[in-house]
Amino acid sequence: MGWQAGEHVVRREVWNGGVWAAMDVVVVRDEPDLLAVFTPTGAPMGYAAGDWPTADGLHPWHDKPRWHGHGCLQLLWPHEDYSVWVFWSGPDRAFDSWYVNLQAPFVRTDLGFDTLDHEVDVVARPDGKVELKDVDAIAECVRHGRFTEEFAVAMVERGRTLADRLVAKGIWWDPRWATWTPPAEWEPREKLPAGWDVLGMRDAATDVDVRS
Repeated sequence: MGWQAGEHVVRREVWNGGVWAAMDVVVVRDEPDLLAVFTPTGAPMGYAAGDWPTADGLHPWHDKPRWHGHGCLQLLWPHEDYSVWVFWSGPDRAFDSWYVNLQAPFVRTDLGFDTLDHEVDVVARPDGKVELKDVDAIAECVRHGRFTEEFAVAMVERGRTLADRLVAKGIWWDPRWATWTPPAEWEPREKLPAGWDVLGMRDAATDVDVRS
């Protein structure tokens, strides 16, 4: 059975056999061909201790204990190497952009699901402008040992392929998600559940060996 709408689960980033980061999300829809989750304003975020592959050994978001802004909708498809994040902005919560986030295909766990951000992103604006992002950031990941150079090159090429597809054909997911509104009663949890930073026996590895 899948999760029910309104149920809280944990989205985790897993790298090199350990939980790197996590955030509280609320299930919007759980179907065989689509998992949609929402990160509400104020959702708790966690960063596990460890010597991580960054300049200071900390997750880049380590100083952000909670999600800010209007909240973010994430659309995930089984076995796909990307998700689509939906952002809104301004006092009227106007649709801002589609954010195609390259990542490891998600794997369900007892707490929620695991993935690993692959750094490169493609942003599609309402006016049709498409932008490839974070090419410099993935190069920094190579320098710190998070990814191999070959993997980084492959991710940049994958991002370009998705960007070209958007320019040529537009979005291939339901555009009505741009106007989706979370139920007023959906509130964030006070904190992440116990054990969020521990990989259990039923957790599947999502981080293929992409290190140097």
